[in-house]
Amino acid sequence: MFHKRDEEAKTEEELEKQVSEYVSLLEKDAKEIGAYLTERGHGDIAEKFVAHKIEGRLLPFLTTDALIRMGVNVVGDQLNIIQEVERIRLMSRAIKSNKPIWSGEEFRQGPCRDKLPYHFPCCCCVGPAEKYELTAVKVSIKHVLYRINWIGACCGYREIKDNIDLSQIADIDYLAESPGCCSCDVGRSILQITDKKKNTYLMHLREQQSASVSVIIQTAVEENTLREARGIPGGRHPAMS
Repeated sequence: MFHKRDEEAKTEEELEKQVSEYVSLLEKDAKEIGAYLTERGHGDIAEKFVAHKIEGRLLPFLTTDALIRMGVNVVGDQLNIIQEVERIRLMSRAIKSNKPIWSGEEFRQGPCRDKLPYHFPCCCCVGPAEKYELTAVKVSIKHVLYRINWIGACCGYREIKDNIDLSQIADIDYLAESPGCCSCDVGRSILQITDKKKNTYLMHLREQQSASVSVIIQTAVEENTLREARGIPGGRHPAMS
């Protein structure tokens, strides 16, 4: 009723399109919601939505009791609307859960405060800096895996992405990494995340940054634990039907 019933999204592009449609729906005012329903052959119900000023942002809060008070008395209509509202509610949670809380990238500094290239003197095979992102449900680390040939020489690299579910994080720690050979160089810290399977993931940050990032991630882990204890679904996108 509130969205086109397509097959379940099978690609990331299709899923992003469906998410965009839901976001657009939540931003509509009551008249636009009414027009949206009318276009889909629900003009009688559309009038009630407009009369009761049901804007897009209010759709996730609709209940059967509210529909009855609005004058939507046909049980089939009630069930269809509540089914659609549940999808909107789940999508709203998914959108919120996947919104970045914090993002950053690997701190890199060449010797002598960047007067020499990063990785000097081995500069011929240097991939892009690592990218980090924290959402309400996961930590993502995008880094490179270098290809080494049989004589030990670098033959390029490929980018890979590790997604760490917050519910699987067992420990967060950080260690200081000493500066380079020059006294003017700035040190950096290694933030180490260990999951419940003893896998470790590293984030290379400015020396003074690791403590604050560690607190941000730990807070997100605790909030995710509370959500799970209350039975609130995580941030995966709900299946569309």
